[in-house]
Amino acid sequence: DVCSSDLVGSGNALVSTKSKNAKITSQQFNESIKGNELVLVNYASNFCGICRRLVPIIDSLKNTHATNLSVFEVGFDDNLALFKELQITALPTLALYKNGILVWKNTGFISYEFLHTAIESKANLVIK
Repeated sequence: DVCSSDLVGSGNALVSTKSKNAKITSQQFNESIKGNELVLVNYASNFCGICRRLVPIIDSLKNTHATNLSVFEVGFDDNLALFKELQITALPTLALYKNGILVWKNTGFISYEFLHTAIESKANLVIK
């Protein structure tokens, strides 16, 4: 598998971090977001230009918040049923979960500064 972060800035086309036709079930998704304290999910598609523009921003955030943030991408093309279930209707959509609960969501492009601020503001949020 080729990691998209290895390709950003290399002149290569952006490739999904998942293998072709990689599907995630609702149960797998729920386990992924509740197993970590803070999880940023990038709902995207390789065919979405704005989604590709977010990759370097998300990569920078991974490095900045390496100790308190998990990041993963759910590809639209491989997970139509999950997108429908989660009511993701536009790309890109970024969602921040804390202990399995959605605490922040953004649709469309967002700058590093705004995304960093959103993560910082939710990091100390107490979820009961």
